[in-house]
Amino acid sequence: MSCSTTFGPTQKTLVATSTTLQYEWMGGWELAIGVTALKAVIKRRTATAFQAQFAIQTAPVRTDKPNAPVPLGTLTSGEGETCSTVIDLTSYTSGNFWIRVGVAYSATSATVGSCDVTFTGGLSRCGRSLGVQVFTLSTLSTTNAYQPITGWQPALDLEVIKAAIVTTGIIGNFRFRLAYRRATTSQEVPGAWSTDLTSEWSQNGEAALSDTPLPSVGAEMWVQIGIQYYLSTGSALGQATVSVALAGKR
Repeated sequence: MSCSTTFGPTQKTLVATSTTLQYEWMGGWELAIGVTALKAVIKRRTATAFQAQFAIQTAPVRTDKPNAPVPLGTLTSGEGETCSTVIDLTSYTSGNFWIRVGVAYSATSATVGSCDVTFTGGLSRCGRSLGVQVFTLSTLSTTNAYQPITGWQPALDLEVIKAAIVTTGIIGNFRFRLAYRRATTSQEVPGAWSTDLTSEWSQNGEAALSDTPLPSVGAEMWVQIGIQYYLSTGSALGQATVSVALAGKR
């Protein structure tokens, strides 16, 4: 499990059209699981009426529906090089599944500014993807049914999970929640599913599961994450399509 992510150096020529902040992203979307801090360098060359600072953007579920960008640090103008402090990101990542980093910039006056910017950075993190799955689930019963999302994972290596969930096509009294189960020595002989991870979902839409600890590991070697689903009442068909992106960390 990687505990750091580095990116760059990435060089771009940026043109600031006003004193209002613009944003340029210097890396792709990264999992926010386990991300605690950013440290980065901005190098400014051939700067004209230009100022810049560090920036991040997060997304709770889908990267095409992100939160507003967040400028970090202070604007620095002219040519030169700036290294950030260690910027704490925990308040931004705890409730979001994705994060990306870049540069916030603007003109220093009511004119057009420009600069050749080189960005190098690193995220302090310790997390990994557990995969993306799409299930169409249906039931005619109030009895719990279960659908595994992940394969078996070493329990010592998975203490916290985070999820981005999109639910569509709900029919009837369909309900679901995330669940987990463990196995002591053999994956073929698992324990019962436990369902105290999350509250239930019953509507179409998007949901972001923030960092959610699994109960402390006891004598079990293995853990698996899944979906518990059922009808809240009655016996008429209940159904939904559930898309889950899951990540975890120690």
